[in-house]
Amino acid sequence: NADLDSARYFGSYIDAAGIRYLLLERIPGVRLWECAEFEPWREAARWLARMHARVTVETAGASRAAAHLLRYDRPFYESWMERAELFHASHSAVSRLAARHAHIVDRLLDERTAFLHGEFYSENILVQRRAGAMAVRPIDWEMAAFGPAFVDLAYLVAGRWSDNERADV
Repeated sequence: NADLDSARYFGSYIDAAGIRYLLLERIPGVRLWECAEFEPWREAARWLARMHARVTVETAGASRAAAHLLRYDRPFYESWMERAELFHASHSAVSRLAARHAHIVDRLLDERTAFLHGEFYSENILVQRRAGAMAVRPIDWEMAAFGPAFVDLAYLVAGRWSDNERADV
């Protein structure tokens, strides 16, 4: 247990129609993007740092969930470029990116691999205030993965931020 205060797992089942259900704790709180003050964003970055420190690739790789985790490997990156070219072939930005894609992938693959939330966007982070304290409670783990550690942080700071705000997180 990495003691990360994520939603508790209660179980899962498949109904008679074959639909799968996952039973998790319902977390009262507001989504991070709804927080007007900056401190919850900083707390989300601190939570992320704790997760990356506590949940190692070895720990996650030895878990029962390991077979279901995505891998940000060469085939993963190539599939996204193929999709971009398929859907936006005539867009000049996609053509420019495609020309540099192999170099970018090489750089990404040189980064340290970590266990990732996979979609650490502000809409997937609940902020819960309890007993005068603030707790960050990420949800929506279906894209959890192994990949470059900075990817989760990039998801967190995606959007309309000034350079100073990004640096402050």
